[in-house]
Amino acid sequence: MPSMQSSIVEEFEPNEVIVAGLNHTVSRDWLVNYSLQKSITFPILYDAGSIHDEYQIGYDYGNMMPNWLLIGKDGKIKFRNDSGLGIVEDLKILISTLVDN
Repeated sequence: MPSMQSSIVEEFEPNEVIVAGLNHTVSRDWLVNYSLQKSITFPILYDAGSIHDEYQIGYDYGNMMPNWLLIGKDGKIKFRNDSGLGIVEDLKILISTLVDN
């Protein structure tokens, strides 16, 4: 998530892209402490499972963590990566393409 902070959050204007983390495997306290330690300014939301179920992300669906989803203004997935690999630079290019159109 720190790479998301430096490459996406600090690269784009707030009206161009909204970044949010989503977690349902650790406590809220852990998320708050992690965000503070890593200087993460975007929200990391705690999900009881409904969002994970809706978008079918996480170990329950056979995906590695983290999952990267690029969701359009219409709420539909424009890009997803379930490999768990860091793809921040690829996301940056995709976001630039969407923002420019």
